[in-house]
Amino acid sequence: MNDIFTLLLFGGIFILGVAFLDRFTKSKEAQDERGKIIQYQVQSFLFQFTYCGVGVLLALETGGMLTSEQFRNSILYLMLSTFLVGAVYLFWRRKRG
Repeated sequence: MNDIFTLLLFGGIFILGVAFLDRFTKSKEAQDERGKIIQYQVQSFLFQFTYCGVGVLLALETGGMLTSEQFRNSILYLMLSTFLVGAVYLFWRRKRG
């Protein structure tokens, strides 16, 4: 039951993050030069975040600290949380300039 609640929570966060990123992508602000740079920076950051996260989880699983089920769940949560991290990073980049 606890796993289902956690998955639903992350699913809701995933939808909110995707909606925020999509809203920015379709806005007029995203179409100008500054918007394109912000989009590039966000995508670059998300790639690095995902790459490092998968690497850490793979190292933990290989080292025997995670079971295969924990590894699968951790990868799922990492992928879902990527959009939340992307939305926060985008918000920060837009305000920072």
